[in-house]
Amino acid sequence: ADWPPPQATLTPYNLCSDAVLGDAEPAAGHREYLHILVGSGEPSNANAHTLPERLTWDTAPVGEPVEFAGEIELTLQAKITALDTSWIAVLYDVPPQGEAVAITAGWLRASLSEIDLAKSRLGAPVLYCRQPIAIVPGRATTYRIPLVPNARHLPAGHRLRLVIASA
Repeated sequence: ADWPPPQATLTPYNLCSDAVLGDAEPAAGHREYLHILVGSGEPSNANAHTLPERLTWDTAPVGEPVEFAGEIELTLQAKITALDTSWIAVLYDVPPQGEAVAITAGWLRASLSEIDLAKSRLGAPVLYCRQPIAIVPGRATTYRIPLVPNARHLPAGHRLRLVIASA
């Protein structure tokens, strides 16, 4: 009858610079990726890029089955080199063998990232999405990205994976 379930507690994970989705960042760091827009005019004979097209973080395998239910928020501190971008975040269930299965996802246009603080709560930001704000290329900005609320049973041995990309 209630959502999120009354017994649900928010569990934070950190996006660590070593690609671990974990409890704490062992040392301050950062990660980079490069999104090249299709049809951007990049020559077909351009050198291969050394940066990945997206970033992934994995938890350690869970020792015991885990159930989660409720709202999911990604708080991302990032710098972009463009005037705007769309953040895309997908959370996966990764079994010990086999294919990862998408659990939920969230999207956010950087220029429409202003939060309605009066209506928001931790885990569930509410976006205005009415008035664009200027994004300064190269400046660290904190984005609160709501993912679609979900409920999931994660069997022992499975991991969570978060993938971030942009468009």
